[in-house]
Amino acid sequence: MAKVKVISLYQPWAYLFASGAKKNETRPWRTNLRGELYIHATQKISFNDLELCRQSEHFRRYIPDPASGILVQGAIIGKVHISDVVNVESIRDALLAEERAFGDYRDGRYAWKADGHTLLDQPIFVKGRQGIWEYDLPGEPTREPDMMAPDQRETAERMHYYQHYLK
Repeated sequence: MAKVKVISLYQPWAYLFASGAKKNETRPWRTNLRGELYIHATQKISFNDLELCRQSEHFRRYIPDPASGILVQGAIIGKVHISDVVNVESIRDALLAEERAFGDYRDGRYAWKADGHTLLDQPIFVKGRQGIWEYDLPGEPTREPDMMAPDQRETAERMHYYQHYLK
């Protein structure tokens, strides 16, 4: 087992960051961490955030159907390489509209610049924590890539209903 650093993010932000659609993670605090950081998708999901996936062209480009199971919850879903942490004021004007849509670039915040965005072949279902935390990464994943955790079935059904019947 290898001990890795992990941060928990809400969906759809976790998926966008791990997949590389979102290049920066914006935070109210800076970190000295540079290097590999695993991305954990929290168990909770906001239907307001899911509405962004339906209404915003930037989100729809990467998440055309949030009810498809792409927004796995309660699991480590990917990893990035943190290359730098900068004040958002120093990069905000140079960002494309899409990147600005995926973060909070208000004054006084920090952008964790990342590269090497990678989605895991199989999510690792584990309870998350606040801040940066450590996890003993298992050698071999034990779940099939398309399986949902048992408590995600109800959320997926609600998202399907929301997506198709409340338009």
